Amino acid sequence: YQGAGSSHINAFQVSQPDSYLKNAFFTDGCDEKGYTTDEMIADVQKTALEADKAVVFAGLPGNYESEGFDRMDMRMPEGQNRMIEAAAEANANTVVVLLCGSAVECPWADKVKGILYMGLPGQAGGRAIANLLYGRVSPSGRLAETWPVRYEDCPSSSFYGKEKDALYLEGIYSGYRYYQKAATKVRWAFGYGLSYTKFSYSKLRIEKIQKEAGSPLFRASLHVCNTGEVKGAETVQVYIEMPQDGIHRPIRQLRHFKKVRLEPGEEREVAFTLDHRDFAIWQNGWTIPSGSYMIAVGKNCEEICLREQIALEGEAVTAPVWQKESWYQTCAGVPEKKDLESALGGKIYTETPAKGSFTMDNTVIEMKDSSLLMKILYKAIEFTVAKGFGGKKDYENPEFRMLMASSAGSPLRSIQISGGIRGGLMKGLLEMTNGHFFRGIREIIRG
Repeated sequence: YQGAGSSHINAFQVSQPDSYLKNAFFTDGCDEKGYTTDEMIADVQKTALEADKAVVFAGLPGNYESEGFDRMDMRMPEGQNRMIEAAAEANANTVVVLLCGSAVECPWADKVKGILYMGLPGQAGGRAIANLLYGRVSPSGRLAETWPVRYEDCPSSSFYGKEKDALYLEGIYSGYRYYQKAATKVRWAFGYGLSYTKFSYSKLRIEKIQKEAGSPLFRASLHVCNTGEVKGAETVQVYIEMPQDGIHRPIRQLRHFKKVRLEPGEEREVAFTLDHRDFAIWQNGWTIPSGSYMIAVGKNCEEICLREQIALEGEAVTAPVWQKESWYQTCAGVPEKKDLESALGGKIYTETPAKGSFTMDNTVIEMKDSSLLMKILYKAIEFTVAKGFGGKKDYENPEFRMLMASSAGSPLRSIQISGGIRGGLMKGLLEMTNGHFFRGIREIIRG
């Protein structure tokens, strides 16, 4: 229900779901690290079979997501996937409550009746989950990120974390802007979310309102009606679909959104103002390319309910020569370094740390594979950190992993400052690591 690392707090009033789910019985389908056994899976199936509805609580344990280290992939622990599939096989009315800080792969999504994504809800999450499951409150959240089907569908999956320097080769095509341009199927789109009621959109109207330079260009308004039987909230999202005949641009981009709460049968007007920046690109300054734009209003970036086309007279912005053969034209395949270099108009020089060229800005982790001295220092850090965990080097413990990442993964300069180490010692060790043994000894003696 909360993050790991330094965001972990001592919650004193935690509400557990079982305190609010009446007439419910429970079984453990896996342990807190996501491991399961055949006996646990058998208990899950037996319990789910005896219930009217099965609710499975799952997500990412602390050793999967925490401060100080990156996730290796988007997978949940295999034990949790087995637990969910076992419950769904035994009970057709299986609901999964997901507790995790970001998107995960859900290979069982089509086998369950519903998924309630709670994120990391905090100490009051148990009561909130019960209220949502029992329908006392209608869900109204929207996904703030696209959920891919698998990690390999992300444009950066083949190169992220492989080098010391992070190169954002995908450029502006991150999230839904990439998936739409590349026509890649996703699990759930950006802005997606369900409710216990239904909403209809109608009467989209675009009015030109600009009276002087610098003032808003248009007013967009529409009517939203709660056509269901319970009160609820709808997040109206306004996207602008860009001309695709000039410089490369996303298919559509979110420009405004607004949440409106409605009683059953209630209808209300929702209005937005669109200004220059909603249409502009950066081309030696903010520029609006001339052309036809589509104002698209919808429930998420894929589910567009209303559209209206407008024409803008701006500047003629032609596609640069390099764009025709670049990845950014279609987003097909994997972006390469040469694509980003073409877009930036220059060569990108990345640093590959190597013995003889290490500096105080390099980390122990970067140097330990090419230096026996740094390997010993890494082991010393590992031993020191382990003392706080009973002497156990437990890399499945998120706090242990975080402390190792934030110490052995910090530049020597930071270790020197935070550890209160006198200047000559770290500089001397660095000289020795670079192959200058006697120079290093002099640095240490000199202090």
